[in-house]
Amino acid sequence: MASQPHCDHPPTQQPTPQQPPGPPPIGFLEAATIKKAAHTAMSVDESKRATLTAQISQLYWPEVNKMLERFQQHIEEELVRLGLRGVLSFTVSDLDSAFKVVYLLEQSWEEVAEVLQWASQCDCCTLPLSLTADDINTHWSETVYMALPRVLAQLMV
Repeated sequence: MASQPHCDHPPTQQPTPQQPPGPPPIGFLEAATIKKAAHTAMSVDESKRATLTAQISQLYWPEVNKMLERFQQHIEEELVRLGLRGVLSFTVSDLDSAFKVVYLLEQSWEEVAEVLQWASQCDCCTLPLSLTADDINTHWSETVYMALPRVLAQLMV
């Protein structure tokens, strides 16, 4: 039987490879700005929506792309916070869709999440349920969205 060499120092730990740093989390003021823009985009006041659209149309593409990235990051953070990651996913390709997703996520989704999880367990759907811009555009304004009971509106999206 060969004896093990005696070592007086603890084994050295191999360095763990670091993942590239992701973007910093959305701060409170930036989140508030995103939510305000989302509410303006869904407003019943046509002039508010038109003003927002006009302001966005004056931006350069790099600025729009940066805004879209921040909205997508905010949406991902909200999905995690609400416990909806793995239940819902959104395909957001433009700011208008991003505004609507942020607005929709501010509505209470607890009941819908439970129904979707139950439906998945019964093999009635596959999670995450992916919603596209066309699905989101079903409810183009707050008035259209609020015309139905909340849970029905969410299930119809």
